[in-house]
Formats: sequence, C-alpha cells, structure tokens
Amino acid sequence: MESFKTLLLQEFLNQVKSFKFILMIVLSLTVAIFTAYVQVVDFKERTQNYEIELLKASDEAKKSGTFAELQVPIVLPPNPLSIFSKGFDEKAGNKIIISIEDVPELESISQKKNPFMAMFINFDVVSIVKIILSLMAIFLIADTISGEREVQTLKMIFINQVSRLEFFMAKYFAALMVILIPLLVMFLFSSLYISLQSSIQLSILFWLKLIFMFLSSLLFLSIFIFIGLWISLKAPSSSQAMIYGLFIWIGTVFIYPILITISVSKVVDVPSFEEFKASVDQLYKEFGDKLIEDYEKHYPKGRTFFSAGIDSRIGFMSKNNEWIALPYKQGITSKFKLEFDAGRVRRMIPVLLEYQNRIIDKYNNYRNKQLKQKKVASWLQVLLPGYLIDETFQTLAETSYETRVISILEKTKEYRSTYINYIKSKNGFGPKYFTQIPPELWSDDYKAYENVQNIYNVFNNTYPPLNLTDIPKFQTVNRFIVPHEMFFLLLVNLILLVIVSKLFISFNVK
Repeated sequence: MESFKTLLLQEFLNQVKSFKFILMIVLSLTVAIFTAYVQVVDFKERTQNYEIELLKASDEAKKSGTFAELQVPIVLPPNPLSIFSKGFDEKAGNKIIISIEDVPELESISQKKNPFMAMFINFDVVSIVKIILSLMAIFLIADTISGEREVQTLKMIFINQVSRLEFFMAKYFAALMVILIPLLVMFLFSSLYISLQSSIQLSILFWLKLIFMFLSSLLFLSIFIFIGLWISLKAPSSSQAMIYGLFIWIGTVFIYPILITISVSKVVDVPSFEEFKASVDQLYKEFGDKLIEDYEKHYPKGRTFFSAGIDSRIGFMSKNNEWIALPYKQGITSKFKLEFDAGRVRRMIPVLLEYQNRIIDKYNNYRNKQLKQKKVASWLQVLLPGYLIDETFQTLAETSYETRVISILEKTKEYRSTYINYIKSKNGFGPKYFTQIPPELWSDDYKAYENVQNIYNVFNNTYPPLNLTDIPKFQTVNRFIVPHEMFFLLLVNLILLVIVSKLFISFNVK
C-alpha cells in the first residue's frame, strides 16, 4: 500500500507539472468560464421573456368576453439545469395555446439575441465535458506507459518488485485526480455563478441533480482514461500513442455517432415535415367542406342581417367565393343570425374537435416515428460514452426529447380535455360561445337592442370579461429519476477496468 501511495503521488505530480496539463487546464477553464457566462446570460434573457409572456398571456385571458375568444396560453419556464444541458429546452418551443381554434403545439417565444453571443448559445457544460475534457483525458495518459517503455524506465520500476496492478492503478487514479481539477472548478464556478443570480431560484432538487451530473461526468472521463491507458499499452512510441488517441477520440465522439444517425435515418423511415403537413392540411380541408356544406344547408336563403361580428380564424372559401367561418364574437345583430350561429356551434364544434383529435393523433404518430428512429440510434450507441453522457445530462436536466416534447404534449392533451369539459360545464357550446346577449333579447329589429347597448360596444367589439376564476390550471411536476445511462457508464468502466488491467499485467515491458 505504501508503494502505491508513493507511485500515485509521483504520477500525480508528474502530470500536474507537465506543460500539456497546464495548456489543457488553461484552455478548459477559459472555455468553461466563458460558456457558463454565456449560458447564464442566455438563461436570464429567456427568464425575462418568460415573465413578459406570462403576464401578457394572463392579461389576454382576462379580456375574453366569449368562450370562442378564450385562450389559455401555457408558457413553460426555462430550466436552470439547461445551462448544463440545453437539449430540447429551447429548440422544442416553450409556449402552447389551448383554445377551441388551436391544435395544441409547441411554439417558441420570440427572443432577441446578440448575434455574436448566439454563436455560443448551444455550447453548454456537457459539451465541454464531452469534447474538451475527454480529449484532455486521453492526451494526459496516452503516452505515459509507451513513453516510459520508450526510455526504458519500466524495467527499472519492475526490478524493484513493484506490483504491476499497483502501478496500473496509480496511473489510473493519478490521471483521474488530474482531470478532476478542471471538472470540479468548472462545476463549482458554473453553480456559484448561477446561485449568485437573484433572478434564478434554485431548489434542493437542482443541487441533487447537479451532483449526479458531476458523478456521471467523472464516470465518462474515466472511460477515456482507460482508453488512453489501453492505447499507451499498445502503441510502440509516445508520439504514435498521441496520434492513435486522437483518431480514437474523433471516431467515438464524432464519426461513429454521425454515421449511426445517417444510417438510421435511411433505414427507419420518417416522412418529411412537408409530407406530414400536407396530410394535416387535408384534414383541415375535409372539415372545411363539412363547414361549408352545413352553412349552405341551414342558412335561410335571401336573408340579410344588420351589423356584423368577428369570425373565427378557421374559415374557408366556398365555390361561390364566400368566406365561411365559425362565429367568433357576435354583437348586436339579427335574431335569425344569432339563432343560425348558435345552431352552427352546436353542430360543428363537435365536428371540429373530432378533426382536431385526428390531427393530434397525426402529430403523435409523426413524433412516435421520430422517437422510434431515436431509439434505434440509441441501441446502436448504448455503450458509446458520448451518447451516454448526453442522455444522462438531458434526463437529469429534463431537456430530453421524451421529457421536453413527448411528455409535455401528453400532459397538454389531457389538459385540453379538461379545458373542453370546463367550457361544456359553463354551457359554452351554444350562444355563450359567441355572444353575451341573452336569447330573450334577440330581435330582428335593431331598435330593440337599445337597452343592451351599454354591455356591448358595436364599434369596439367588446364584451365584459368572462368570470374565469375557477378555470383549471395546467401544472407540470419536476421529477428526479436516476438515468439508466449512468449504470451503463459504470458498466463500461468496469469492463474496461478488467480488460485494460489484465492487458497491463500480462504485457511485455521490452
């Protein structure tokens, strides 16, 4: 044990004093500090946009005078852990409109970015670990054994009855301690910088997940240390070891994942978005045909009405070049027109909801195909360290495709059903859908509306806002799941430990 401590200390000091360590740590820390700064600035901007959009959405909802106007915007707050792993946190969209007219889909809140800073937005903490620190891990260790064998110092070491296993473990732990320095500084700086921002509220769950991210990073870098040791055993010289290390690093971090992505996209077919959108537009056209057919069937021939309201955004052009749309907001108008619109709402809203459900199913099927493609690619990369660290960070940060897109939209679909039932409970799929004027006051005589002029402004198209104090709220729950990819990272480490240590014990020092 005493010889192991001596070897470990010697190896650690040799690494720390080396020029390549100084160069790499300066590079890694510079990039880490800059990345943390950029990500925090970006997060603060996204938080400001979120608060503005939330306030705007609340104000708009309070102005709704009819159930047709009612929109419940779901605005997703930015996740502080996205600073460490962006994933799909921003690119998937962060706003969903729940209304009768809209199919709930993710859309992006507009965000003004500094064009220079925008170049670095997607380079997060996990990118530094995966690209810079992994390369640093290989370069630190790849030439240690091959270099000592090249200058004939290994023979001298083993003459002194030093255990090969102790020597091997000293090399491994010394490299791990060295790589731990920039990793620890990067995490400490990033977390400290984030915690000092008054606009960012951090929970205990944040810190717990951050600890798991740090541990998974250590397991990830440990894999590259083992790879470096294996290269150092096999390479005849230190210069060749460095070249082999670079090729293996490029292959595992870049080339293989790109080849897998391209291959899977060719084998697992997913329709283009243009094809998918065409099928969705076809469903809208089918609904449009039914809406026009209903209008032409029930509208009293030759009847005209005074005044006009606002029509729905869901409208279609008939063969007679007449714009046909569902009523959105009707004010003072002919009794027959209000009765006709009430009938259309009762008949066509259920049809619209049915078509929207079919459109939602199409979106789900499209995403499930994308998810299938992703899962196939995942199985082909299940032991690839770069894939494992990405998935681990995204799962912990809740920025993965499954959590940030599939799960959110599944909850939105459930909430939409609650929203529709809420409107039904208020008798909203009838006259209340588009007017506040009670049926007993409807008239075909404009003068008969003089008593209700005070509740409806003909020119400004305004009604008193609906009472929405009891409308159900959309809620998301932060979860903590230990990613199964962490166990794969541990498994790969154990496999490499057994393989590389056995190779080292049996290799020829000559």
